[in-house]
Amino acid sequence: MGINRVHVYLVILIIGLAAFGAGVWFNSGFEYEVSSVVAIAGSPVSPDYFVNGSNSGVTVGFSYDGDSFEPGRHELKLSLRRGLRSHAATAVLYSLEPLDYLNVELTSAAQPQISPLDFFANQSILSDIPVDVVRGLIEFEWEIGEYPVEIYVNGHRFDSAVRVVDTTGPVLETEALSIRAGDEVMPENFVVSGYDTSGILDIRFAAPPDIFTEQTSFVEIIGEDVFGNTSSRLVALAVLANDVPPTIIGAEDIEIMVGGNIMFRAGVSAEDAFGRPLEFVVDNTQVDIGTPGVYTVTYSTIDEWGNTADVDIVVHVINVDPEWIHEQADIILQRILREGMTQVEEARAIFDWLQANLRNTGDIRRDSIYEAAYAALTNRQGNCFVYFSLSHVMLTRAGIPSIRIDRIPGSARTLHRWNLINPDGLGWHHFDATPAPIAINRFMFTSSEARRHTERMERETGRVNYYLYDPDLYPEIVQ
Repeated sequence: MGINRVHVYLVILIIGLAAFGAGVWFNSGFEYEVSSVVAIAGSPVSPDYFVNGSNSGVTVGFSYDGDSFEPGRHELKLSLRRGLRSHAATAVLYSLEPLDYLNVELTSAAQPQISPLDFFANQSILSDIPVDVVRGLIEFEWEIGEYPVEIYVNGHRFDSAVRVVDTTGPVLETEALSIRAGDEVMPENFVVSGYDTSGILDIRFAAPPDIFTEQTSFVEIIGEDVFGNTSSRLVALAVLANDVPPTIIGAEDIEIMVGGNIMFRAGVSAEDAFGRPLEFVVDNTQVDIGTPGVYTVTYSTIDEWGNTADVDIVVHVINVDPEWIHEQADIILQRILREGMTQVEEARAIFDWLQANLRNTGDIRRDSIYEAAYAALTNRQGNCFVYFSLSHVMLTRAGIPSIRIDRIPGSARTLHRWNLINPDGLGWHHFDATPAPIAINRFMFTSSEARRHTERMERETGRVNYYLYDPDLYPEIVQ
Protein backbone atom coordinates (compact mmCIF):
# COMPACT_ATOMS: atom_id res chain seq x y z
CA MET A 1 0.00 0.00 0.00
CA GLY A 2 1.34 3.38 -0.90
CA ILE A 3 1.52 6.14 1.67
CA ASN A 4 -0.81 9.09 1.19
CA ARG A 5 -0.29 12.23 3.16
CA VAL A 6 -3.43 13.71 4.60
CA HIS A 7 -3.25 17.37 5.55
CA VAL A 8 -5.97 18.50 7.90
CA TYR A 9 -6.06 22.07 9.18
CA LEU A 10 -6.60 21.32 12.76
CA VAL A 11 -5.12 23.67 15.40
CA ILE A 12 -8.15 25.01 17.18
CA LEU A 13 -8.18 28.69 18.19
CA ILE A 14 -11.51 28.89 19.92
CA ILE A 15 -11.17 32.24 21.54
CA GLY A 16 -13.55 32.56 24.44
CA LEU A 17 -13.50 36.30 24.32
CA ALA A 18 -14.49 36.42 20.69
CA ALA A 19 -18.13 37.30 20.22
CA PHE A 20 -20.32 34.56 18.89
CA GLY A 21 -23.92 34.48 19.90
CA ALA A 22 -23.17 37.87 21.58
CA GLY A 23 -25.71 40.46 22.65
CA VAL A 24 -25.39 44.19 23.43
CA TRP A 25 -27.34 45.40 26.40
CA PHE A 26 -28.13 48.83 27.91
CA ASN A 27 -29.04 49.23 31.48
CA SER A 28 -29.01 52.16 33.98
CA GLY A 29 -26.71 54.20 31.86
CA PHE A 30 -24.04 51.57 30.85
CA GLU A 31 -23.79 49.06 28.08
CA TYR A 32 -22.15 45.63 27.91
CA GLU A 33 -21.65 42.84 25.42
CA VAL A 34 -22.11 39.18 26.50
CA SER A 35 -20.41 36.35 24.58
CA SER A 36 -20.58 32.57 24.71
CA VAL A 37 -17.38 30.86 25.84
CA VAL A 38 -15.74 27.59 24.82
CA ALA A 39 -13.34 25.94 27.27
CA ILE A 40 -11.73 22.58 27.88
CA ALA A 41 -13.50 20.67 30.60
CA GLY A 42 -11.68 21.08 33.88
CA SER A 43 -9.80 24.21 32.83
CA PRO A 44 -10.37 27.48 34.80
CA VAL A 45 -13.14 29.76 33.51
CA SER A 46 -13.16 33.41 34.57
CA PRO A 47 -16.42 35.44 34.61
CA ASP A 48 -14.62 38.14 32.64
CA TYR A 49 -14.46 35.77 29.65
CA PHE A 50 -18.19 36.32 29.07
CA VAL A 51 -18.13 40.12 28.70
CA ASN A 52 -16.27 42.05 26.06
CA GLY A 53 -13.14 43.49 27.58
CA SER A 54 -13.92 46.99 26.18
CA ASN A 55 -16.53 47.43 28.87
CA SER A 56 -14.12 49.10 31.27
CA GLY A 57 -15.21 49.32 34.82
CA VAL A 58 -17.71 46.48 34.53
CA THR A 59 -17.23 43.70 37.02
CA VAL A 60 -18.74 40.30 36.31
CA GLY A 61 -19.72 37.40 38.49
CA PHE A 62 -21.75 34.25 37.88
CA SER A 63 -23.45 31.50 39.77
CA TYR A 64 -23.48 27.84 38.77
CA ASP A 65 -25.26 24.91 40.38
CA GLY A 66 -22.53 22.31 40.69
CA ASP A 67 -19.01 21.63 41.87
CA SER A 68 -17.32 22.03 38.50
CA PHE A 69 -18.06 22.61 34.89
CA GLU A 70 -18.77 19.12 33.61
CA PRO A 71 -18.50 18.51 29.85
CA GLY A 72 -21.56 19.89 28.08
CA ARG A 73 -23.55 23.07 27.48
CA HIS A 74 -24.15 25.27 30.54
CA GLU A 75 -26.33 28.37 30.82
CA LEU A 76 -24.81 30.72 33.40
CA LYS A 77 -26.44 33.64 35.22
CA LEU A 78 -24.14 36.63 35.16
CA SER A 79 -24.22 39.62 37.52
CA LEU A 80 -22.70 42.78 36.05
CA ARG A 81 -21.87 45.85 38.09
CA ARG A 82 -20.43 49.29 37.42
CA GLY A 83 -20.28 51.41 40.47
CA LEU A 84 -23.75 51.29 42.04
CA ARG A 85 -25.42 50.14 38.89
CA SER A 86 -26.03 46.40 38.32
CA HIS A 87 -27.72 44.10 35.87
CA ALA A 88 -28.38 40.38 35.43
CA ALA A 89 -27.64 38.54 32.16
CA THR A 90 -27.39 34.99 30.79
CA ALA A 91 -24.42 33.45 28.93
CA VAL A 92 -23.53 30.01 27.61
CA LEU A 93 -20.42 27.97 28.43
CA TYR A 94 -19.47 25.10 26.14
CA SER A 95 -17.28 22.78 28.17
CA LEU A 96 -15.54 20.39 25.77
CA GLU A 97 -14.14 16.98 26.69
CA PRO A 98 -10.99 16.34 24.64
CA LEU A 99 -10.10 12.88 23.30
CA ASP A 100 -6.75 11.29 23.98
CA TYR A 101 -6.74 10.09 20.40
CA LEU A 102 -8.93 9.87 17.32
CA ASN A 103 -9.12 6.51 15.57
CA VAL A 104 -9.13 6.55 11.78
CA GLU A 105 -9.93 3.20 10.17
CA LEU A 106 -7.38 2.22 7.53
CA THR A 107 -9.95 0.10 5.78
CA SER A 108 -12.14 3.10 5.01
CA ALA A 109 -13.31 3.10 1.42
CA ALA A 110 -12.29 6.75 0.90
CA GLN A 111 -9.74 9.14 2.36
CA PRO A 112 -11.24 10.42 5.64
CA GLN A 113 -12.38 14.01 6.07
CA ILE A 114 -11.30 14.94 9.58
CA SER A 115 -12.75 17.97 11.37
CA PRO A 116 -10.92 19.53 14.32
CA LEU A 117 -14.09 19.15 16.35
CA ASP A 118 -13.80 15.37 15.90
CA PHE A 119 -11.24 15.46 18.73
CA PHE A 120 -13.94 16.10 21.35
CA ALA A 121 -16.17 13.50 22.99
CA ASN A 122 -19.36 15.55 23.46
CA GLN A 123 -20.33 15.80 19.81
CA SER A 124 -23.95 16.75 20.56
CA ILE A 125 -23.08 20.37 21.39
CA LEU A 126 -20.47 20.97 18.71
CA SER A 127 -22.99 22.04 16.08
CA ASP A 128 -23.59 25.22 18.10
CA ILE A 129 -19.94 26.29 17.77
CA PRO A 130 -19.14 28.23 14.59
CA VAL A 131 -16.77 26.44 12.23
CA ASP A 132 -14.93 29.64 11.37
CA VAL A 133 -13.24 29.73 14.79
CA VAL A 134 -11.28 26.55 13.90
CA ARG A 135 -7.82 26.99 12.40
CA GLY A 136 -4.53 25.12 12.19
CA LEU A 137 -2.59 22.31 10.49
CA ILE A 138 -1.79 18.66 11.30
CA GLU A 139 0.01 16.08 9.20
CA PHE A 140 -0.10 12.28 9.29
CA GLU A 141 0.66 9.35 7.01
CA TRP A 142 -2.03 7.06 5.63
CA GLU A 143 -0.67 3.90 7.20
CA ILE A 144 -0.93 2.16 10.56
CA GLY A 145 0.57 4.37 13.26
CA GLU A 146 0.00 7.17 15.78
CA TYR A 147 0.59 10.84 14.93
CA PRO A 148 0.59 13.66 17.56
CA VAL A 149 -1.87 16.57 17.52
CA GLU A 150 -1.84 19.86 19.49
CA ILE A 151 -5.21 21.53 20.16
CA TYR A 152 -5.79 24.89 21.80
CA VAL A 153 -9.00 26.12 23.39
CA ASN A 154 -9.03 29.57 25.01
CA GLY A 155 -5.30 29.49 25.07
CA HIS A 156 -5.22 26.16 26.86
CA ARG A 157 -3.44 23.36 25.07
CA PHE A 158 -4.12 19.66 25.17
CA ASP A 159 -2.32 16.88 23.32
CA SER A 160 -4.18 14.34 21.27
CA ALA A 161 -3.29 12.07 18.38
CA VAL A 162 -4.51 10.61 15.16
CA ARG A 163 -4.33 6.82 15.25
CA VAL A 164 -4.54 5.11 11.91
CA VAL A 165 -5.83 1.66 12.87
CA ASP A 166 -7.16 -1.55 11.43
CA THR A 167 -9.98 -2.95 13.55
CA THR A 168 -11.83 -4.77 10.79
CA GLY A 169 -11.55 -8.51 10.30
CA PRO A 170 -10.86 -10.10 6.91
CA VAL A 171 -13.54 -10.28 4.24
CA LEU A 172 -14.01 -13.93 3.29
CA GLU A 173 -15.97 -15.35 0.39
CA THR A 174 -16.78 -19.01 0.98
CA GLU A 175 -18.49 -21.87 -0.80
CA ALA A 176 -20.11 -25.12 0.34
CA LEU A 177 -18.16 -28.37 0.04
CA SER A 178 -19.01 -32.03 -0.43
CA ILE A 179 -16.52 -34.69 0.67
CA ARG A 180 -16.43 -38.45 0.96
CA ALA A 181 -16.69 -39.55 4.58
CA GLY A 182 -13.27 -39.45 6.19
CA ASP A 183 -11.59 -37.29 3.56
CA GLU A 184 -9.36 -34.64 5.10
CA VAL A 185 -10.67 -31.10 4.70
CA MET A 186 -8.87 -27.85 5.54
CA PRO A 187 -10.48 -24.46 6.34
CA GLU A 188 -8.83 -23.01 3.22
CA ASN A 189 -10.82 -25.47 1.11
CA PHE A 190 -14.00 -23.49 1.84
CA VAL A 191 -12.54 -20.05 0.99
CA VAL A 192 -12.94 -18.80 -2.59
CA SER A 193 -11.26 -15.48 -1.88
CA GLY A 194 -10.15 -13.40 1.08
CA TYR A 195 -9.12 -9.77 1.57
CA ASP A 196 -7.77 -7.67 4.42
CA THR A 197 -6.01 -4.31 4.25
CA SER A 198 -3.28 -5.46 6.64
CA GLY A 199 -3.02 -9.01 5.32
CA ILE A 200 -4.67 -12.26 6.38
CA LEU A 201 -2.62 -14.10 9.02
CA ASP A 202 -4.71 -17.21 9.61
CA ILE A 203 -7.80 -19.07 8.41
CA ARG A 204 -9.07 -21.75 10.79
CA PHE A 205 -12.07 -23.72 11.98
CA ALA A 206 -13.92 -22.49 15.06
CA ALA A 207 -14.23 -26.22 15.86
CA PRO A 208 -13.06 -29.24 13.84
CA PRO A 209 -15.86 -30.56 11.63
CA ASP A 210 -17.18 -34.12 11.86
CA ILE A 211 -15.88 -35.71 8.66
CA PHE A 212 -16.99 -39.26 9.38
CA THR A 213 -20.75 -38.94 9.91
CA GLU A 214 -22.83 -38.97 6.75
CA GLN A 215 -24.69 -35.65 7.04
CA THR A 216 -24.86 -32.00 5.98
CA SER A 217 -23.82 -29.53 8.68
CA PHE A 218 -22.55 -25.97 8.98
CA VAL A 219 -18.90 -25.22 9.66
CA GLU A 220 -17.67 -21.89 11.07
CA ILE A 221 -14.62 -20.52 9.27
CA ILE A 222 -12.64 -17.81 11.10
CA GLY A 223 -10.30 -15.39 9.36
CA GLU A 224 -7.73 -13.40 11.36
CA ASP A 225 -5.52 -10.52 10.20
CA VAL A 226 -2.07 -9.51 11.45
CA PHE A 227 -3.61 -7.24 14.12
CA GLY A 228 -5.78 -9.99 15.60
CA ASN A 229 -9.05 -8.79 14.05
CA THR A 230 -11.33 -11.69 13.18
CA SER A 231 -14.39 -12.39 11.09
CA SER A 232 -16.33 -15.59 10.58
CA ARG A 233 -18.52 -17.28 8.00
CA LEU A 234 -20.84 -20.26 8.28
CA VAL A 235 -20.61 -22.62 5.33
CA ALA A 236 -22.25 -25.97 4.56
CA LEU A 237 -20.28 -29.22 4.58
CA ALA A 238 -21.91 -32.30 3.05
CA VAL A 239 -20.30 -35.60 4.14
CA LEU A 240 -21.13 -38.35 1.65
CA ALA A 241 -20.93 -42.11 2.15
CA ASN A 242 -17.49 -43.76 1.91
CA ASP A 243 -17.04 -46.60 -0.59
CA VAL A 244 -13.31 -47.30 -0.14
CA PRO A 245 -12.78 -50.75 1.37
CA PRO A 246 -10.73 -51.26 4.53
CA THR A 247 -7.26 -52.83 4.58
CA ILE A 248 -5.85 -55.87 6.35
CA ILE A 249 -2.16 -55.42 7.16
CA GLY A 250 0.49 -57.98 7.98
CA ALA A 251 -1.35 -61.15 6.94
CA GLU A 252 1.39 -63.33 5.42
CA ASP A 253 1.91 -66.98 4.59
CA ILE A 254 2.96 -69.11 7.55
CA GLU A 255 5.25 -72.15 7.72
CA ILE A 256 5.19 -74.30 10.83
CA MET A 257 6.27 -77.75 11.86
CA VAL A 258 3.73 -80.46 12.51
CA GLY A 259 2.27 -79.99 16.00
CA GLY A 260 3.52 -76.43 16.37
CA ASN A 261 1.55 -73.43 17.67
CA ILE A 262 0.33 -70.70 15.36
CA MET A 263 -0.46 -67.15 16.54
CA PHE A 264 -2.70 -66.09 13.66
CA ARG A 265 -3.23 -62.54 14.98
CA ALA A 266 0.41 -61.73 15.73
CA GLY A 267 1.55 -58.82 13.58
CA VAL A 268 -1.84 -58.51 11.82
CA SER A 269 -4.13 -55.48 11.98
CA ALA A 270 -7.02 -53.92 10.07
CA GLU A 271 -7.93 -50.30 9.41
CA ASP A 272 -10.50 -48.36 7.45
CA ALA A 273 -9.72 -46.13 4.48
CA PHE A 274 -8.67 -43.34 6.87
CA GLY A 275 -6.27 -45.31 9.05
CA ARG A 276 -8.64 -45.94 11.96
CA PRO A 277 -8.27 -49.40 13.53
CA LEU A 278 -10.91 -52.05 12.91
CA GLU A 279 -11.68 -55.43 14.42
CA PHE A 280 -11.06 -58.43 12.18
CA VAL A 281 -12.04 -62.10 12.07
CA VAL A 282 -9.72 -65.06 11.37
CA ASP A 283 -11.18 -68.21 9.78
CA ASN A 284 -8.62 -70.96 10.39
CA THR A 285 -11.05 -73.87 10.54
CA GLN A 286 -9.35 -75.66 7.63
CA VAL A 287 -5.94 -75.88 9.34
CA ASP A 288 -4.90 -79.30 10.71
CA ILE A 289 -1.69 -78.62 12.58
CA GLY A 290 -1.09 -82.34 13.06
CA THR A 291 -1.02 -83.22 9.37
CA PRO A 292 1.55 -81.92 6.86
CA GLY A 293 -0.10 -80.02 4.05
CA VAL A 294 -1.13 -76.67 2.61
CA TYR A 295 -4.11 -74.91 4.22
CA THR A 296 -5.96 -71.65 3.57
CA VAL A 297 -6.72 -69.11 6.30
CA THR A 298 -9.02 -66.12 5.66
CA TYR A 299 -8.86 -62.76 7.43
CA SER A 300 -11.92 -60.50 7.07
CA THR A 301 -13.08 -57.12 8.34
CA ILE A 302 -15.90 -54.61 7.77
CA ASP A 303 -16.01 -50.84 8.32
CA GLU A 304 -18.84 -48.63 9.57
CA TRP A 305 -20.10 -48.02 6.02
CA GLY A 306 -20.42 -51.72 5.26
CA ASN A 307 -17.28 -51.95 3.09
CA THR A 308 -15.52 -55.30 3.49
CA ALA A 309 -12.05 -56.72 2.94
CA ASP A 310 -10.82 -60.34 2.86
CA VAL A 311 -7.27 -61.64 2.67
CA ASP A 312 -6.29 -65.31 2.23
CA ILE A 313 -2.97 -66.68 3.38
CA VAL A 314 -1.44 -70.13 3.05
CA VAL A 315 -0.34 -72.15 6.06
CA HIS A 316 2.30 -74.77 5.27
CA VAL A 317 2.41 -77.50 7.91
CA ILE A 318 5.77 -79.14 7.28
CA ASN A 319 8.11 -81.78 8.65
CA VAL A 320 11.10 -79.43 8.36
CA ASP A 321 12.26 -77.58 11.47
CA PRO A 322 12.60 -73.83 10.70
CA GLU A 323 15.09 -73.46 13.56
CA TRP A 324 17.43 -75.98 11.92
CA ILE A 325 17.20 -73.93 8.70
CA HIS A 326 18.08 -70.77 10.64
CA GLU A 327 21.05 -72.45 12.31
CA GLN A 328 22.46 -73.70 8.99
CA ALA A 329 21.96 -70.30 7.37
CA ASP A 330 23.72 -68.57 10.28
CA ILE A 331 26.70 -70.90 9.94
CA ILE A 332 27.09 -69.91 6.28
CA LEU A 333 26.68 -66.20 7.06
CA GLN A 334 29.36 -66.35 9.74
CA ARG A 335 31.80 -67.64 7.11
CA ILE A 336 31.01 -65.18 4.30
CA LEU A 337 30.22 -61.92 6.12
CA ARG A 338 32.78 -59.65 7.77
CA GLU A 339 32.57 -56.91 10.40
CA GLY A 340 31.96 -53.47 8.88
CA MET A 341 30.30 -54.66 5.67
CA THR A 342 27.46 -52.57 4.29
CA GLN A 343 24.18 -54.35 3.60
CA VAL A 344 24.88 -54.06 -0.13
CA GLU A 345 28.20 -55.84 0.40
CA GLU A 346 26.50 -58.48 2.54
CA ALA A 347 23.82 -59.04 -0.10
CA ARG A 348 26.53 -59.43 -2.73
CA ALA A 349 28.35 -62.00 -0.58
CA ILE A 350 25.10 -63.99 -0.22
CA PHE A 351 24.46 -63.79 -3.98
CA ASP A 352 27.97 -65.00 -4.77
CA TRP A 353 27.71 -67.91 -2.29
CA LEU A 354 24.44 -69.06 -3.86
CA GLN A 355 25.99 -68.93 -7.34
CA ALA A 356 28.97 -70.99 -6.21
CA ASN A 357 27.14 -73.58 -4.09
CA LEU A 358 23.76 -74.29 -5.72
CA ARG A 359 22.98 -75.96 -9.05
CA ASN A 360 19.95 -75.00 -11.09
CA THR A 361 17.61 -77.92 -11.74
CA GLY A 362 13.93 -78.26 -12.38
CA ASP A 363 13.37 -81.59 -10.65
CA ILE A 364 12.94 -80.29 -7.08
CA ARG A 365 9.64 -78.55 -6.42
CA ARG A 366 8.58 -77.30 -3.03
CA ASP A 367 5.60 -75.15 -1.97
CA SER A 368 6.99 -73.69 1.26
CA ILE A 369 10.03 -71.50 1.84
CA TYR A 370 11.52 -73.69 4.56
CA GLU A 371 11.00 -76.92 2.61
CA ALA A 372 12.67 -75.32 -0.40
CA ALA A 373 15.50 -73.92 1.74
CA TYR A 374 15.93 -77.39 3.30
CA ALA A 375 16.26 -78.88 -0.18
CA ALA A 376 18.84 -76.25 -1.08
CA LEU A 377 20.89 -76.86 2.06
CA THR A 378 20.80 -80.66 1.83
CA ASN A 379 20.86 -81.27 -1.94
CA ARG A 380 22.55 -78.02 -3.04
CA GLN A 381 20.26 -77.82 -6.08
CA GLY A 382 16.77 -76.67 -7.01
CA ASN A 383 14.54 -74.54 -9.19
CA CYS A 384 13.88 -70.77 -9.01
CA PHE A 385 11.67 -71.17 -5.93
CA VAL A 386 14.49 -72.99 -4.14
CA TYR A 387 16.92 -70.18 -5.05
CA PHE A 388 14.39 -67.57 -3.89
CA SER A 389 13.71 -69.43 -0.62
CA LEU A 390 17.30 -69.86 0.53
CA SER A 391 18.09 -66.29 -0.64
CA HIS A 392 15.16 -65.02 1.43
CA VAL A 393 16.21 -66.95 4.56
CA MET A 394 19.84 -65.82 4.35
CA LEU A 395 19.00 -62.20 3.53
CA THR A 396 16.47 -62.01 6.35
CA ARG A 397 18.87 -63.56 8.87
CA ALA A 398 21.42 -60.89 7.83
CA GLY A 399 18.84 -58.15 8.52
CA ILE A 400 18.35 -57.21 4.85
CA PRO A 401 14.68 -56.53 3.85
CA SER A 402 13.54 -59.18 1.35
CA ILE A 403 10.16 -60.00 -0.24
CA ARG A 404 9.05 -62.37 -2.98
CA ILE A 405 8.17 -61.22 -6.49
CA ASP A 406 6.46 -63.43 -9.12
CA ARG A 407 6.23 -63.45 -12.89
CA ILE A 408 2.61 -62.79 -13.91
CA PRO A 409 0.98 -66.26 -14.04
CA GLY A 410 0.12 -67.35 -17.58
CA SER A 411 2.38 -64.80 -19.24
CA ALA A 412 4.96 -67.52 -20.04
CA ARG A 413 5.11 -71.32 -20.14
CA THR A 414 6.56 -71.49 -16.62
CA LEU A 415 6.42 -69.57 -13.38
CA HIS A 416 9.39 -67.63 -12.07
CA ARG A 417 10.09 -66.22 -8.61
CA TRP A 418 12.89 -64.01 -7.35
CA ASN A 419 13.57 -61.48 -4.56
CA LEU A 420 13.12 -57.77 -4.03
CA ILE A 421 15.66 -56.35 -1.57
CA ASN A 422 16.21 -52.95 0.03
CA PRO A 423 19.74 -52.92 1.53
CA ASP A 424 20.93 -49.81 3.36
CA GLY A 425 17.59 -48.13 2.60
CA LEU A 426 18.64 -47.50 -1.02
CA GLY A 427 15.24 -48.51 -2.37
CA TRP A 428 13.82 -51.78 -3.62
CA HIS A 429 15.89 -53.60 -6.24
CA HIS A 430 15.54 -56.92 -8.04
CA PHE A 431 17.72 -59.79 -6.77
CA ASP A 432 17.55 -63.03 -8.78
CA ALA A 433 19.99 -65.76 -7.68
CA THR A 434 18.63 -68.26 -10.21
CA PRO A 435 21.11 -68.65 -13.11
CA ALA A 436 19.81 -67.15 -16.37
CA PRO A 437 20.21 -68.52 -19.94
CA ILE A 438 22.27 -65.46 -20.92
CA ALA A 439 24.78 -63.26 -19.11
CA ILE A 440 22.84 -60.43 -17.49
CA ASN A 441 23.22 -58.55 -14.22
CA ARG A 442 20.95 -60.32 -11.75
CA PHE A 443 22.25 -58.66 -8.56
CA MET A 444 20.43 -55.47 -7.55
CA PHE A 445 18.99 -54.45 -10.90
CA THR A 446 16.35 -51.78 -11.42
CA SER A 447 12.92 -51.92 -13.03
CA SER A 448 14.26 -50.37 -16.25
CA GLU A 449 17.03 -52.99 -16.31
CA ALA A 450 14.38 -55.69 -15.80
CA ARG A 451 12.59 -54.46 -18.93
CA ARG A 452 15.84 -54.51 -20.93
CA HIS A 453 16.70 -58.00 -19.64
CA THR A 454 13.23 -59.20 -20.69
CA GLU A 455 13.61 -57.74 -24.19
CA ARG A 456 17.08 -59.22 -24.60
CA MET A 457 15.99 -62.62 -23.27
CA GLU A 458 13.21 -62.82 -25.86
CA ARG A 459 15.48 -61.58 -28.62
CA GLU A 460 18.34 -64.00 -27.90
CA THR A 461 16.58 -67.06 -26.45
CA GLY A 462 12.94 -66.77 -27.46
CA ARG A 463 11.78 -66.84 -23.84
CA VAL A 464 9.06 -64.20 -23.39
CA ASN A 465 8.07 -62.08 -20.41
CA TYR A 466 11.01 -63.26 -18.30
CA TYR A 467 10.72 -60.39 -15.77
CA LEU A 468 7.10 -59.41 -16.39
CA TYR A 469 5.41 -58.60 -13.04
CA ASP A 470 2.46 -56.57 -11.74
CA PRO A 471 3.97 -53.39 -10.16
CA ASP A 472 0.75 -52.71 -8.22
CA LEU A 473 1.44 -55.73 -6.01
CA TYR A 474 4.84 -54.55 -4.77
CA PRO A 475 6.45 -51.48 -3.21
CA GLU A 476 7.90 -48.95 -5.62
CA ILE A 477 11.00 -50.32 -7.29
CA VAL A 478 13.92 -48.09 -8.22
CA GLN A 479 13.62 -47.09 -11.86
